[in-house]
Amino acid sequence: MRIGIVAVLGLLFAVSHPRPVAEVPLQVVPLGDVPAADLALLRRDLSRTFTGPVQASPQRPLPREAWLKNRQQYDAAAMLAESARWPRSPGEKLLLVAAADGCRQDLSYVLGLAQPADGVAVVFLGRLGVDAGPERYHRRLLTEAHHELGHLLGLPHCDAPRCVMRYSHTVADSDAKGSAFCARCRAEVSGER
Repeated sequence: MRIGIVAVLGLLFAVSHPRPVAEVPLQVVPLGDVPAADLALLRRDLSRTFTGPVQASPQRPLPREAWLKNRQQYDAAAMLAESARWPRSPGEKLLLVAAADGCRQDLSYVLGLAQPADGVAVVFLGRLGVDAGPERYHRRLLTEAHHELGHLLGLPHCDAPRCVMRYSHTVADSDAKGSAFCARCRAEVSGER
């Protein structure tokens, strides 16, 4: 009986904390007034998913050059272009966490965006708290962070309904998908194919 309980607990741990997918040195960069609890949650969770060091940078101001006054949003592509010029270690990826609402020229808003060629991605907090308590908000934050980091590792959008790499334009789309990589995407980024 005791061995059975230990086996079930081990299985539950493995399902809730899957083995890391890739070694990625990662710098999490808060832009604007990002809550410290959000950064701590991201560092802890991303350290479980990726084996490289996950460091938190000091807070930076939201970049004025990315502000679109007529839309009252930040241009995600401009933000990524600016951050791609910041100094960092070779191979290090940057995950920007912006305490703002973001958009692309062709979309009214985005939850996040990645620029794989430059190794930079951004997640916008502006819409993640819509109709959400703290638990749902944090799940959305982790889901979108994993999604954008998946793009930095070369993953395209995935058709698997529960895969974190499934496209999501709205927070409802984000809620509907899972917060982990499907078996195919996990194999792709971990080199297990």
